[in-house]
Amino acid sequence: MVRRLILCSLVFVLGGVACTPGRYLYIPRNTEIPGLNFSKYAAEGFLFTPHTYQGEYDGVGILTVTVIPEQEQVGFTRPYGRYTRYVWEWREEKVTEALLDAVYEQARTMGADAVVDLEFTTAEPVVYTEARVSREGTQSVPISPRSVVGVTAKGFAIRRGPRK
Repeated sequence: MVRRLILCSLVFVLGGVACTPGRYLYIPRNTEIPGLNFSKYAAEGFLFTPHTYQGEYDGVGILTVTVIPEQEQVGFTRPYGRYTRYVWEWREEKVTEALLDAVYEQARTMGADAVVDLEFTTAEPVVYTEARVSREGTQSVPISPRSVVGVTAKGFAIRRGPRK
């Protein structure tokens, strides 16, 4: 009797799962290339390195730069079964280049020509509860709390060459 009850329950559950309508699910391809291109800065004679500099140098200072990415809510149509529906999605900018530019500018302002012992970490999340209506606008509207995570770069700014 117990076996029949278990068997009937199993058939019922499996039959119910097999008859549920399918949903359209999609995960887009994501290609990540773990690396940074410093050639733009090297052409200016500037050095970024995660290692300690072995030559002579003058220490200029420690710098920490954090960039929180810009986000934008974008609406578009998406297939949903036999229909299409309008959906909203948050899109986030890539901050790698902006972060390197900010570190470079800060180091140059300090009089450095290199940043050594460079490391990147995830910044503490910033929670936003309002957003601007447009990129140029000043009007803000309340939104559901949205946590945005940035990237922090830390390093030791130096001036290479014989000590002065």
